[in-house]
Amino acid sequence: MSGLLSADAPIEQAAEDRLQRVPFARALADDIRAVPGESGFVVGLAGPWGDGKTSILRLLEEELTGEDTTAVVRFNPWLFSGAEQLVEHFFAELSGQLDSAAGGSLGGIADALRGYGRLISPLRYLPYVGELARASSEAASSLGKALAGNGQAPSTRERAEELRWALLDLEKPIVVMVDDLDRLRDEEIADVVRLVRLVGDFPNLLYVLAFDRPVVERSLGAGDRAQGRAYLDKIVHLSHELPRIRPEDLTRILEEAIAEAVGDPSRYYLDRERLTNVFWAGVRQLFSTVRDVRRYANVLPAALRTLGDEVALADVLALEAIRLFEPECFEAIVEAGDVLTAPRSWLTFGSSSNAEDLEAQVRGIPAAAREDRREAIEEVLRRLFPFAESRLGGASYSEGFVPEWRGERRVAAAEVFSVYLHKRLPLGSLPARDVERAVRIMGDGEKLEELFASLSDEEVETLLRRLVEYVRRFPAENPEVAVSAILRQAPRLRREAGFGDFGADMAGSRIVYRLLREHEPERVAEIVMRIEFPDFSGRYDVVRMVGYREGSGHRLVEEQVATGLEDELADAMLAASPAELAAERDLGPLVAFLERKRAEELCERLAEWIADDRFLVSLVAAHRRTSLSNTVGEAAVCRTVQLEWHGLVRLVDLERLRERLGAIDPKWVEDDFDTDTVTVWEQALRYLDAPEAAEREVRRFRDDQDEDVEASHPQLPML
Repeated sequence: MSGLLSADAPIEQAAEDRLQRVPFARALADDIRAVPGESGFVVGLAGPWGDGKTSILRLLEEELTGEDTTAVVRFNPWLFSGAEQLVEHFFAELSGQLDSAAGGSLGGIADALRGYGRLISPLRYLPYVGELARASSEAASSLGKALAGNGQAPSTRERAEELRWALLDLEKPIVVMVDDLDRLRDEEIADVVRLVRLVGDFPNLLYVLAFDRPVVERSLGAGDRAQGRAYLDKIVHLSHELPRIRPEDLTRILEEAIAEAVGDPSRYYLDRERLTNVFWAGVRQLFSTVRDVRRYANVLPAALRTLGDEVALADVLALEAIRLFEPECFEAIVEAGDVLTAPRSWLTFGSSSNAEDLEAQVRGIPAAAREDRREAIEEVLRRLFPFAESRLGGASYSEGFVPEWRGERRVAAAEVFSVYLHKRLPLGSLPARDVERAVRIMGDGEKLEELFASLSDEEVETLLRRLVEYVRRFPAENPEVAVSAILRQAPRLRREAGFGDFGADMAGSRIVYRLLREHEPERVAEIVMRIEFPDFSGRYDVVRMVGYREGSGHRLVEEQVATGLEDELADAMLAASPAELAAERDLGPLVAFLERKRAEELCERLAEWIADDRFLVSLVAAHRRTSLSNTVGEAAVCRTVQLEWHGLVRLVDLERLRERLGAIDPKWVEDDFDTDTVTVWEQALRYLDAPEAAEREVRRFRDDQDEDVEASHPQLPML
């Protein structure tokens, strides 16, 4: 990408012609050369705004001046305002350009034009200083009368006659090119046309007027195009229509402009097939002129540099085109962002009136476009936001597609659309290129370890959350490598992040599950056997995931294999030391698992394990429950930690528990453990002497819980 903005500049020579319009300019030049020099002549070049009229004038000038048979003067009335300035500058420009173009006869003509201009304008041009000064002695000559042809003074007629004879003696005609007529206000358009009519009959003086026909005709006819056309026909002797741009030529120019703006496509997330479909579905229809392409090419670089590979290239190109050419549609898309990125079921809640409102909001997006673009906008809308389909009378998509869209970085996913709108990632997010790198090395254990080691705990969490949508792109070989590496990150992840958050560790479990479910049961069993489990918690998570336990098992292996995996896990845990178990993240679920599988053996081992102070404190902490709640109308979240006392005393005899808890130094607990553990430890000490307080507080805690309450650890079955 060049990084340079393209000015809305016309081409200057035939070598730059990419629309094959040189033959037309050549033919137009031949027509002008064939005009007799005895009288003036006006040629009209009509075409839509932005279709390349100025470029045609440049090509025409090159043709006319190539053999030094014609003098060309450019005049742009858009640079001046007011009728007085218009006439003064018209003659000043003609004389000034002829002075600089050549000497001799043209220099004399310049003097004659300058003198005539002074007479019909109340302004004086000082050619050597290059400034305008008011000339009170000549101010009585009214421009309005001059343009209307009323009551010219004898001196004016004499000067006109002198100018006429001087022009007849010219060896080559003068062609005055008047551009941007359609950019003027209505009254200014009328002034220019009257001016051309006033001086249009001088010999060897030809005018080429470039204009948008409907605009000028409406202006001259005060809204009545037929009347304006009749007036224009009296002025213009020969009229040409600008050759229409071939659609294939404009498409080629647009594709080249996009390619230049994009540069190296490997820097972006590019699905070529989808880009082609979105482009031809409606984006291409938004472009009518080369000026459209230039404007679009100017806005793309900034958007592409800012978004990089965070948003699919097809989506960026489409939305930027809508933003540029149909800004009201774009505003409607932004307003309807929630509707466009969420399934119907999330928004309607069974309310038919709400559903009707949502449909009306989506249908209002293409309705905001120019009438001839509405169909194209609707088609682009369908392809960018599939959830809009059902609201436009098409197919319905479920929320199950969202992870796939998010992985493909499509704006159909709310998070990706937010990145596009805000032109940046949320704070703490990892760039997509880092996620892509992680996907590529998922089969290389050493590189994975290096990657995770280079990231902070928060970045690891972010990476795992984003990797969930990329699982299908992981290398097919050795999935146990990725599972092992991900399980080793579990101790770095937050178990509880905030209100309504199920914990960052869930992302790792979701990746493992999606990796395993892609394989047949026999293959899953082989993979599980080759996983390098960092601890019992990770092993239990996988064993439970592939097994048959109601509510948590996904039956990814044969049932007898699942039973064997559970037995091996139970054997390993029962043989473990209390120090090993105390270090487990999920001691509560692990103890609950042993209680279900080997209750008697668990009781025997517990008697030994609780002799270890750290294990006992960890066992108490494993019986904590955490609730996150807020009061209706309040934003603040209330966090409560409660010890499930009854579950603890079911595992450990009350007298034995009193003996062991009393033997542990509270200061050690306070210094070596987290705040939640200290809280439930203090509760346990109180409940030893006041069991009724435990009953009351636990009951109140449970009564206060609702669907917004989440446990920091899964509840033990025996509680």
